[in-house]
Amino acid sequence: MGSKETVVICVHGANQEDKTEAENHRVWSQALELEKESRQVRGVLSGENNEEISEYHIKKHIGCEFPQYVGWTSAWYGGVWQRLKKLPKSNRFSGILNPSQDGEVDERRYLLDIIERTAMRNHFDELVPFYELAVCNDTGKTLYEEVCRKVLDQIIVATENGSKDYILIGHSMGCAVTYNVLSHMSKIAEGEDPVDIPSALSSEYLDKLSQFISKPGKPFGLLTFGNYIGYNWSQKANTRLLYGERKRHYVYPDIIPRWYNFYTILGGDPYILDDKMEDTIISDEKDGYEDVRVWRVPPFNIGHGRHAWFRRDSFSKQLLKKLKWHIYR
Repeated sequence: MGSKETVVICVHGANQEDKTEAENHRVWSQALELEKESRQVRGVLSGENNEEISEYHIKKHIGCEFPQYVGWTSAWYGGVWQRLKKLPKSNRFSGILNPSQDGEVDERRYLLDIIERTAMRNHFDELVPFYELAVCNDTGKTLYEEVCRKVLDQIIVATENGSKDYILIGHSMGCAVTYNVLSHMSKIAEGEDPVDIPSALSSEYLDKLSQFISKPGKPFGLLTFGNYIGYNWSQKANTRLLYGERKRHYVYPDIIPRWYNFYTILGGDPYILDDKMEDTIISDEKDGYEDVRVWRVPPFNIGHGRHAWFRRDSFSKQLLKKLKWHIYR
């Protein structure tokens, strides 16, 4: 019990293939430097408040484990789509293992068309092949596995092969990737198959996952923002590939004691139509999930990117509070 050396890993969203790994990390660094409150978050992640955090948890949560922050890093999977975009569209994928059904195709098309027409210039090119388990022509592996494996690899590196505990912070599509990797860990830890469609994940990925979760380092929690995974279509597709059911819900990953999902009100994030998810989280027996409201004053503070979120004082203040006082087990 007591403090545990903890590293924080930030996971980016979609449409980052025009960046390099170093540029992606620089965007996170800049976001953490934007405002007084975001700089305080950076200070916590760098370990500046460890003594204060330790005193609080020893007093308030006797016998618990809590983070001793030793730094932060960023995961990078943008190179996967970067590689695939260089191929002709007809040569990117050889098949789909988790296709949307008729009604879901209409739902998916309607949803993405609205967002792409009204809120953004880029398309959600990665989302559909990620959820529908498109098989990459050049590797024979699903895009889903390739993205999840990139994040897993960087968790392994950041934790020094599982010697440190960790917290994941996901933005946009990074929310989906972190949720799925943690779900794989949870299911393997419980002796279950990590997905309902066996060919979705290779034996190499599963072996690496099994070896990693046997290490001492464990996840303290997941924090998500700019989270689109509340959409009906993505919930159904994700629950189908993990649990074999086309239902609108998410099963809480038992391997994490805390999941804080930050959401804006009154259209603060134009990409997100439903980012409050508490009504669709199931199997959360220890009440570890919480939607955290981020206030804003209309018509200001509108935006989806990492910078837009960290410019919201309410977001950084709430994130700071959760990292300092509410992450423990």
